[in-house]
Amino acid sequence: MRFLTTVLILLGLIFTSQAVKLNLKSKAVSIEKLQQSDQLRIIAQFTDCDSVCTFYVLVQNQDGNQHFKACPSILHSCNRYWECKGLQLPDLDNPCWKND
Repeated sequence: MRFLTTVLILLGLIFTSQAVKLNLKSKAVSIEKLQQSDQLRIIAQFTDCDSVCTFYVLVQNQDGNQHFKACPSILHSCNRYWECKGLQLPDLDNPCWKND
């Protein structure tokens, strides 16, 4: 029981640090869901200046393959209800892309 409590506290600290790092709880929640459902490791996060309500994450699966997932806002509000979907590799040479 003590071990389980310690593990839960550590997981809470990890997710809290992600939320602080991303500076938006909605993005942290999306990334938590992305990690839990697909068991992917997030490498980088990008935002397209033309898609204010969309952010993109570069993820790596257990086989080592890297790909992008787009996380557009389902509602017009950019800070609630994100949903991550598969996406082809964007042109990162485009100055509109920036690494958050």
